[in-house]
Amino acid sequence: MDRSYWEFGGTGRFDFPSNIVRVTGGRGSECLLIFGSEKTALYETGIAYSQDKLINNIHAALLDRGRTKLDYILLSHSHYDHVGGMPYISREWPQAQVIAAEKTKKVFASAGARATMERLSKIAVDYFGKEGDAYKLDGLRVDRVVRDGDRIDLGDSYFYVLETKGHTDDCLTFVLEPQSIMFTSESTGVLRITGTLSPEIVKSYNGAIASAQKCIAYGPKQLMIPHYGILAPEDTISYFAEFLKNAIEIKNFVLECWDSGMDYEECLNAYEKKYWIETMTGEQSKSAFRENARPCVYGILKEFGRITDDKSLQKKAAEKERNKEK
Repeated sequence: MDRSYWEFGGTGRFDFPSNIVRVTGGRGSECLLIFGSEKTALYETGIAYSQDKLINNIHAALLDRGRTKLDYILLSHSHYDHVGGMPYISREWPQAQVIAAEKTKKVFASAGARATMERLSKIAVDYFGKEGDAYKLDGLRVDRVVRDGDRIDLGDSYFYVLETKGHTDDCLTFVLEPQSIMFTSESTGVLRITGTLSPEIVKSYNGAIASAQKCIAYGPKQLMIPHYGILAPEDTISYFAEFLKNAIEIKNFVLECWDSGMDYEECLNAYEKKYWIETMTGEQSKSAFRENARPCVYGILKEFGRITDDKSLQKKAAEKERNKEK
């Protein structure tokens, strides 16, 4: 994982085409306004604490284009750092249609999932924001469920939808046509300021690999990477090649840890030691990193036959304890 954060992209990572305006309010996902000839879409809504600045940025961008209306809110998946601002945006522009995957709608209906998102949103306030910043997520909703092959019309342009599981089961990739700019999901990685392309595999390794192959087969001209920005067109193929290389590295590392005799917690600690970098604290809290690392390690062990369920983990841990006593 040695490619420079700035090596991708011959131009700046925020050098978007004129129909795409960055309105990001703070740490979290990159929030972008996409202007079609008839309609305007907001891609992602960031963490709740930054919603005031995000709303102000949207108003300014709309005013600059002689518009007041927001037509769509596009969500790539249901994690708190991508959806936290959505309830606040919806109150400001109640007519805006929230578009996401079917699984996202189910996640939003889960009291447990909402509680987890609020807990992480509160941590983000303590970490990135200030006392009194918003973190509540009342009003999460999905108005329109989209699937593979669906289109979201903007007038002279449209988004083509791809389901791209791996990071979560509800990840969506949106391709802006006819420019062929692919807004990738975290299932195919995130570029970090630490100089790494992080695969961000949380739910399924095989799902992430399949999603990368689906994106490659689509043949986009340019990529917009979550939490990062836009790449130069010539970096499209090299980005996916780097993702696949790093995903294989992570998979092999986790399996080697287990096969060397480590139990699950030891594998998790080894994963954290290898892949957590202190300079990442400007982008992501360590608790958020570990929140993703736990299911990543578990999922790889399960997908590649090392464990079948939690009982497998408990059995190995017990065996290690017995061996220590001998």
